Amino acid sequence: MTHLTQPPMPLAELNFGTLRHDWDDPRVAPFVEAIDKVNAIARRSPGFIWMLGDEEMDAAQKDPDGPFGDNKRVASTLSVWEDGASLMAFVHKTLHQRFMVRAADWFEPLDRSHLVMWPVAIGHRPTLA
Repeated sequence: MTHLTQPPMPLAELNFGTLRHDWDDPRVAPFVEAIDKVNAIARRSPGFIWMLGDEEMDAAQKDPDGPFGDNKRVASTLSVWEDGASLMAFVHKTLHQRFMVRAADWFEPLDRSHLVMWPVAIGHRPTLA
């Protein structure tokens, strides 16, 4: 008897937080100045599939009817990875880790989760909706 196995489904992830200070405040400058570099590393990382573009993310973050309610200090990322192991390798074994451990310096504490992950079909590109 042959057993059919399904290939693993890609994993979407949305992480978000509210900056302690405005985007142009020098107290969050190290975080802001690293965003492009960290995102470039993500895009080159094994297992990376897709990330919502900066302009689309910015528009979604500023949408008063969107999930973030026009919070001017929200920072978020929406991406798709081949699997959880690939995502975790990027998060914990690249430059991203250095910034993640300093999150409390830049982000307000949340009373809820700041990360959502879910499986998506191959080729699917999630939206914030």
